[in-house]
Amino acid sequence: MDRDFAALDAHALLPRLLHGVERPDASLRLLDRSVPAPIVPLAETWREEPPPWPLVRIDADEWPGGNGPAQAAAFLVRIEAGRMADLVPQARRLGALEPAGVLLDLTPLADGAPFGEVAWRPRRREELAELRAAAGRPLWLDGVASPADAEVAAEAGLDGIVVRSAVGRHLGGPAVAEVLPEILDTVAGMLGVYVGGPVRGGVDLFRYLALGAEAVLPDPGIGPRRLAAELAYAMRTTGCATLEDIGYEAMFAPLWEENG
Repeated sequence: MDRDFAALDAHALLPRLLHGVERPDASLRLLDRSVPAPIVPLAETWREEPPPWPLVRIDADEWPGGNGPAQAAAFLVRIEAGRMADLVPQARRLGALEPAGVLLDLTPLADGAPFGEVAWRPRRREELAELRAAAGRPLWLDGVASPADAEVAAEAGLDGIVVRSAVGRHLGGPAVAEVLPEILDTVAGMLGVYVGGPVRGGVDLFRYLALGAEAVLPDPGIGPRRLAAELAYAMRTTGCATLEDIGYEAMFAPLWEENG
């Protein structure tokens, strides 16, 4: 987490006040759903009604269930890495319920032996393609931390990847902001590239968007309404009227004189 924040802090935003942007528009479409801001929160952390955001539903075995707002707005339904004999029928069952998409989460694999007791069950390209076909719905992969894994996911025909540094925490792996540009260079245009993990507020969200992420799946902590309000502030204060305006030019890049 500290490394992620340090990497984000290295990307300072450039204030711009001489422009006509008053009410920035942060809306977009994700998986054919309208989203008021590029934020996809966990359903389990939702405390507001009605939820204007599509949500990540964690307890896939129980979805859809109950009548609460989180169930009604389920967007991505999460399944964890496991045996293919279990994952394929689960993907078929969830796909039949027609969520907007299915999220295969490989991040628990970071806690395998000797750092934990999670069974080592990674997935190969052919297996990812089989799961995508079984779901019959868009399939996102959570737990990508390298360009190589991003390329395999794209070759398997997946629809999106979630870049997350947590999978490399026992290796001293790179922060999301450090590896994201290289991942985008590898797979941009082949599938959606999103970011998952801790954010301290809307400025961090803006930084990830400026680096090229399409949306953020934030860890629990800050409500999506506050994140969206702070993102709008950052957009207004940097002169970005829409999400398309957010890019590298919104960040400070000092000019270094060549020594010669």
